[in-house]
Amino acid sequence: MELEGLRRRFATLTTAHLADACIRAGLPVR
Repeated sequence: MELEGLRRRFATLTTAHLADACIRAGLPVR
């Protein structure tokens, strides 16, 4: 189990998810 790769992928998914949530909420995304 590659923890580092998993952590990096999770961070990327979380960032994308937060950005998507902000867009849906109508908030400005930087």
